[in-house]
Amino acid sequence: LSVLCLSTGNFDGLGDIRRGEMRRSCSRLGIHGDALAIVDVEELQDGFWGWPEDVVAACVRDFVATRGARTVLTFDDRGVSG
Repeated sequence: LSVLCLSTGNFDGLGDIRRGEMRRSCSRLGIHGDALAIVDVEELQDGFWGWPEDVVAACVRDFVATRGARTVLTFDDRGVSG
């Protein structure tokens, strides 16, 4: 099991805290080290706007390819906060 998080959650300047929360949550599920990837790129900053589909697709494609994943679970287009 691997987790890809496409944002540090830094909208309110809490990125470091959110990263720690993600690591601790994943740790409880037995997900450690390289099995967790938290992306921090300019085009995918946390907030109330859309992300470029090509950048999202490239991140997901690379993550899936390097881990040999066969299944991807995600949330809908309204996001986790919508």
